[in-house]
This record gives sequence, C-alpha cells and structure tokens, in this order.
Amino acid sequence: MDVNMGNVLGLVFANMHDTTLGDMTKNRTMGSVMFGGRYRLIDFPLSNMVNSGISEVGVITKSNYQSLLDHLGSAREWDLARKKGGLYILPPFGNVESTLYRGRIEALYGAMSFIKHSRAKYVVLSDCDVVTNIDYKPIVAAHIESGADITAVAHTGVYSSEDIKTSTVFNVDADKNVTSVLINPDISGTCTTS
Repeated sequence: MDVNMGNVLGLVFANMHDTTLGDMTKNRTMGSVMFGGRYRLIDFPLSNMVNSGISEVGVITKSNYQSLLDHLGSAREWDLARKKGGLYILPPFGNVESTLYRGRIEALYGAMSFIKHSRAKYVVLSDCDVVTNIDYKPIVAAHIESGADITAVAHTGVYSSEDIKTSTVFNVDADKNVTSVLINPDISGTCTTS
C-alpha cells in the first residue's frame, strides 16, 4: 500500500518521562538531554518522522524547555524549516482553558487546537526517549489497512520484572488486537511492551 505521508502529523512529547532521569532533567526537558556527546534525545524521533516523510511536526513541551528551543533553532537540521508544515513548539498553555498537564491525555488536550488546524488525517505520537530507527510508512500503512482507531508500536520478548516495571504491557489476541493493557506491571516473562 502506497501511503501519502503528507496526510500524517507528527507529535513528540518532550517531557513525558522527565522524572525517570532525575538530576539530568532537573533544569532541562528530557528532549534536550545529550546522547552520545553529539545528539539530543529529541533528534531520534524528529529524524524518524522526517525520514518517513512526515513534514509537519509538533513538539509538546511542559517545563524547562529553553535548552530544547536553543537546540531546535530554526529546524533546518531536520528539513523542517518550511512555509507549509514544518516544526512547531507547543507550550503547555496553548489555549486559555489549558493548565499544566499531568499526563499524555491532558497534554494532547492542550495541543488540540494545533491538531484540529492541521490538514493531516493521521497522527503519529512519539516520546522523545525512543532511541531507535523507525520507518513510520509501513506502520501508517498497516494502520490504514486495519481500519483500527489506534495502532501501537510494540515489541514481544522475554523481560524481567525490572525491565518492564515502567512499561506498558499489552495482552494481544491472535489477530494482534489489544485485549487489555497493564501499566507499570510487576510481572516477568514473555510480554508485548510499548
């Protein structure tokens, strides 16, 4: 299936897991934490989105995001300095009704005006701490083909309880449909995690 990635909006959560890094995120957002001496964590999801053909990306921020703004600059490094689409910084108080969000749903609510004004038909969400290469084209194609409301990227493997204590675990049926979700479970063994 050939997918028009121009119909896809990317959203990156810059602060979602700040507390997991303790002192490293005391004065900066997780997205601006250095990785490998050259990169910042935000570089990975931005590169994945741009390399997949997503040309409109919003970065949802919460607090301590000045170093993130300094790093992102004009967005030229990701080819997101554009007249149509491009990179947008979405501060926590995007509208009069919003407050400092406590979780992902409240953060999305704060960005709802941006999402509604986008001409994109689909939205790809990513946290900034996903340090891997992901091609979103086949994921979006599979999502469209399935007719599902939501598609999650997950991995099935053998995990210790320590490995997945801060993860989301999916129970899936034979058709890979999620039947239940466990948040921060105290389990081990073969699990499908996201």
